[in-house]
Amino acid sequence: MNEIKWCPKCEANPDADPCAECADRLAASLHGIRYETITGATTKVKIATPDPKTGLTRIKVGSKSDANDWLREELGRGPLSGLFRRGGEMVFTPRVGEEGYVPPRAENEEDGPAQVRAMTALDLKTAVEIRYSLGVVRRKEIKGEEGSEEGGRDEDETPTKTRMWWERKTLPTECANHAHSAARSGDGVPNLRVLRGVTHTPIVRPDGGILDRPGYDAATGLLFLPEAGLVVPPVSVIPTPEEIKDAVRLVSSIVAEFPFVEEHHRANWFGMLFTPIMRAMLPGPYPAFVINAPSPGAGKSFLASIPRTVHGGILRAGFPETDAELTKGVLGILTETTAPVVTLDNVRGKIKSAAFEGLLTTATFSDRLLGKNSERTAPNDRVWTITANNAEIGGDLARRCYWVVIDPKMPRPHERSGFTLDLRTWVPEHRGEIIAALLTIVRGWLAAGRPTAPRKRSDDYATWDAAMAGMLSWAGFAGEFGRKDEDHLESDDDKEWREFLTEVARVMGVNRPFKVVELVETIADSSLDLTPFADGEPPSDTFDPTKLPGDLADKWSRATGKAGFVRSLGKWVANRKGRYVGDLAIDFRPDPKKGGTYRVVRFGTES
Repeated sequence: MNEIKWCPKCEANPDADPCAECADRLAASLHGIRYETITGATTKVKIATPDPKTGLTRIKVGSKSDANDWLREELGRGPLSGLFRRGGEMVFTPRVGEEGYVPPRAENEEDGPAQVRAMTALDLKTAVEIRYSLGVVRRKEIKGEEGSEEGGRDEDETPTKTRMWWERKTLPTECANHAHSAARSGDGVPNLRVLRGVTHTPIVRPDGGILDRPGYDAATGLLFLPEAGLVVPPVSVIPTPEEIKDAVRLVSSIVAEFPFVEEHHRANWFGMLFTPIMRAMLPGPYPAFVINAPSPGAGKSFLASIPRTVHGGILRAGFPETDAELTKGVLGILTETTAPVVTLDNVRGKIKSAAFEGLLTTATFSDRLLGKNSERTAPNDRVWTITANNAEIGGDLARRCYWVVIDPKMPRPHERSGFTLDLRTWVPEHRGEIIAALLTIVRGWLAAGRPTAPRKRSDDYATWDAAMAGMLSWAGFAGEFGRKDEDHLESDDDKEWREFLTEVARVMGVNRPFKVVELVETIADSSLDLTPFADGEPPSDTFDPTKLPGDLADKWSRATGKAGFVRSLGKWVANRKGRYVGDLAIDFRPDPKKGGTYRVVRFGTES
């Protein structure tokens, strides 16, 4: 082979990478290696023939400027196609068992099939060095004839007087930092795609199509990461009536032997099962599904586990004690996990949380980062479920909950046996068929024109509720989705407020002004024998102290003077003025001279 003729610049700098023109001349000298002739920064650094030792693509990193341009273009494609941009971060999605997946600390908790983890500049540097053969082309003029010891042939040498070899290098830290900053800002990274969410099952797109091809879906920004072994049978574009009936029969069989108290409790569970595959079409927020039973062993936790098995889920034990703990846990779930169903299992005591109330009524959830003045925000696209025995709901959660109540009506319900299906094995084994049945019903409903039920609410859940109720009714599922029992219309706090307002109306009258101090004057002395109150009506001018809401009854029993209690009761009433329970509310009428007065008003009779 003839000696290579170098350009003057390359001739004067033998230790530097050759220019593009000289690189083409070197092609034959590097065992047939040719630089790719493609547009963009890759032209300058990428070599077409892989490293013969590793099989990895060779990338020249002799010029940091060229390497910067290449890495920004490479983010999100090729060996780096698993990188995405989300919320000002570059992230990747490790599955269970893969590097980067962090198992939950508690043994009785689950994080689902995959996680979302932020990639640091150091992580990026390591990933690039593992996935590519980084280096520079070295050349050296040698003396001697072809085949001689000085100029002989070896594995990296060509039969010329110029010796060529590939020298491995690491990615310069400056390049990793540069690309990482560009990814976070979104500038100069044309192939780094925005990740809006992850699904582990096929999901219905907003246009009614089905995302069933693994990988990134540009139309929705969703990444479909099916679990190993999941096979979903084909679903007809327009299912036949027979296919829909078979699908309804299969889905219904899953919970046929659960002792739902009412059929609408069963319908609510079906709505919970359908929601994850309809999230893109009917986006959240969604109410919490409270799976309730009167005693342990009834099957509520297992009933909650079925949607997690079908769609993928996160499991946490109990309910956080403080809003600060809940906010931290929720943000971790929304930013670091991917499964659509979240279960707070075996919750004890009253469920009352302003942070949880806020979560259930917002499509995005934010919280301030610890020790910083910035906030972290994540989409709230999950289905939140709670299991409890005789659940107590406080605060404003009542309207944000859909109830699923079961009751075996027997002692030791955990000893039941003789079920037709062993759901613990049947559901995982038939997971693909269950998903196909759900998709069949949704597609049939869409083909029928998406019939919806009359709207029975006007809040954040209205569109989702009407669509889900309409679909379940159209498909033939029994029960009324979204219906609430009388016991679940109000929270425990509202029930206390109702009793208080009813007692105030009895003593002070309706639409009659009064001051808080005047109301306190009517409260019976806690030292009095109140036994007659339990058997009949108390005196018309005496307020029953057992009707005081919250901890006020206890405060009244321990009060040494009325002034302090007047302030406590006044704050309680002021914070709830205008809030109806049933048809009663407290109204406040300002009076600059007398300080204003309260009155109990009945809806429709205000004056």
